[in-house]
Amino acid sequence: QSTWGHTRLNSRGLPFSHDHFSEPALTSAPPQTRHGSQMARHFEACVDCLESALAAEAGGASRLELCESLVEGGVTPSAGKIAVVCSSVSLPVHVIVRPMAGHFCYAKRELDMMKHDIKTAALCGAKGVVLGVLTPSGEVDAAAMEQLIGVARECRMGVVFHRAIDVCRNPLEAYGVCASLGVDCVLTSGACSCAMEGA
Repeated sequence: QSTWGHTRLNSRGLPFSHDHFSEPALTSAPPQTRHGSQMARHFEACVDCLESALAAEAGGASRLELCESLVEGGVTPSAGKIAVVCSSVSLPVHVIVRPMAGHFCYAKRELDMMKHDIKTAALCGAKGVVLGVLTPSGEVDAAAMEQLIGVARECRMGVVFHRAIDVCRNPLEAYGVCASLGVDCVLTSGACSCAMEGA
């Protein structure tokens, strides 16, 4: 079994502390399984540029989440940035697919944009995408997510549901929807401002 920790690095390769979506580093002791054995621990770093990606790799990260505009919680990076980062590191890179900051409710044209962005990320070398779509009432938009997951699977990419789950009306119910849709991983701070508070 394994667990993922998550932190965000700014353009200087330092932990990003001014973002609502920033995450603390893992604690020193690996978590235990219910049988008492230690779980494998992985460390994902959220980065916004090549320098941060290289710093994260040198610092022992297991995977990268590539974003643009961390101060706004992260939006989709450019194709050029995705390609350069993917070709410069040996770690798997997951790309956030979020067309705009501020909310997670998207119209059809925005969903079409996200589908193109997923395909572009795959062509640029990304191994997965990080995304999330909600309804105006604060639930996971299962229909929209199913479309986006379908595109990602066609591209043989992993799918992570991001911290939109922390602003859902019922995060536990939302987690169940994500599981039923077949997402590979859910990033959450336990519906709190940081993971340590929501642990």
